Amino acid sequence: MTQPLIPPRAVHHADSLTDLAPLTILRTETVLSKLPIHNLAKRGSVTMDITQTNAAGQRDLYWRVSPHPVFGEPRQLAYKLDTIVINRRLDDLGRPLPELIPLGTLREIARELHLGSNTAAVKRALRQNAHTVIAVQLTYTDTQGGEHTVAFESTRYGVVFTGECLPDGRTAEMVYIVLNPPYRHVLNHAPTRPLDYDYLKALPPTAQRCYEILSYKLFTALKYRHPHATLLYSDYCTFSAQQRYADYTHVKKQMYKVHHPHLTSGYLRKVSYEVTTDRDDQPDWVMRYIPGPKALAAYQAATSAGPTPRAAAVRDTQSDEAPPPAAALSRGAREASATPAEHLQPLVADFYTRLGTKASSQKLARDAAVAAQLLADGFSLEDLIFATEWSVQYVPGVISFGLLPHIMHHALKARHNAQHAEDAKRAAKAQLQTHLRQQQEEQGRAQRLEAFRAALVEEAIATFRCQAVEALAHEGYHERMVGYSMLLKIRLEDLIEQAFLRAGAPNVPPLGAARQQWLASVLAAPGAAEA
Repeated sequence: MTQPLIPPRAVHHADSLTDLAPLTILRTETVLSKLPIHNLAKRGSVTMDITQTNAAGQRDLYWRVSPHPVFGEPRQLAYKLDTIVINRRLDDLGRPLPELIPLGTLREIARELHLGSNTAAVKRALRQNAHTVIAVQLTYTDTQGGEHTVAFESTRYGVVFTGECLPDGRTAEMVYIVLNPPYRHVLNHAPTRPLDYDYLKALPPTAQRCYEILSYKLFTALKYRHPHATLLYSDYCTFSAQQRYADYTHVKKQMYKVHHPHLTSGYLRKVSYEVTTDRDDQPDWVMRYIPGPKALAAYQAATSAGPTPRAAAVRDTQSDEAPPPAAALSRGAREASATPAEHLQPLVADFYTRLGTKASSQKLARDAAVAAQLLADGFSLEDLIFATEWSVQYVPGVISFGLLPHIMHHALKARHNAQHAEDAKRAAKAQLQTHLRQQQEEQGRAQRLEAFRAALVEEAIATFRCQAVEALAHEGYHERMVGYSMLLKIRLEDLIEQAFLRAGAPNVPPLGAARQQWLASVLAAPGAAEA
């Protein structure tokens, strides 16, 4: 018996959607991601302990998740962090993956998850993911048709926060995850499935988890032109860590909330249930899904042999001009945001040359579209060139140009700091030169003053002494007072220096009549008597 889950009027909106092609395709592995790790319920705990046997009674799947008692269960935010942020970084890097995966700063991750500046929540979610132990045993077929057995009990990755020490001894300038070897091996060999990244981000956690589970089945149905895809309700509950109900009323209410976003968006055209039982004779339902226009558009975008979705987004801005040579992409050149993606391929190729690796023409085209989008976002060509050079030299784990959008902020901040340091260095050098010049001038003036003092004859000094005595007496000082001799000496030196300044700090004439005439002019200079 088939029972429609959603009334026909609820899917009319999906039929009217016309522009459904996704802009960004995210490819995620299809082995471990199909199994539950996160508790998507807002309250309560969920036990994730799955054992499945084949027809011969042999165990072909074992899965157990053990959260850390201190950091707690990874919940909705930890799930979004894994699927929205970390999976995006892994897809940008391509395969094979390095051990170190740069994520960006906590503040950048918080903005990406629409958390504002709540970096504490991001840090807590990272720790929950990094400290959750997974015990798994299963067999899968890799992209080349080979068979692999996965059997390990450990966490998937570790986390290194900004300022902490990386495995190679360097200090982390952003947040990194460190992939543990068994998990990294699965990521490097497991088949992938395409997901619409923008659609994934917009979904609430339970609907997003349904999308992840269902997308692989819908993709297969579209590939082999089946009219619908099927999923057992019991399997959905097992692989999404959701509560399983035994009556249709509760099932209908539970799944309505899960399916509704997909029906209204046009990802699904129709959902229906067929009553059945599981192998323990417990009530179960076969859920039948008819793909909608959005699912078809996603399938076409993911399997198209033409330009990648990012490249298609900037295709309308491309011209028929021939791509410039790599030399034309100089540091001084500035390009508008409408720079064709194909013209940026030399920049991308130069990045991989610096890394000492080769990139396929398809990867060059995809990464050139990333560069075009950065230009459209307001970055200049000099910014891109600097960021590629800086990331190769200073960011561990960078093996793909696709990570550049997550590194731009750090690269430009490093350039700003370097420019500021250079400006400060130049200012300090100029200040030192000014100080040395003033010091030299002061030394020259002191030497000329000493020559002036040495040139004064006894009569001139006696004249200045008399002037100093008269000035002190006028101020009420007399020779019997304590410290009078020191005060007289200071006043005499002042009068000699004032005479030196009135004379314009001249060079002292040689001995003879010329010096006598010069001394007479110094003593007769205006202000000598008043001094």
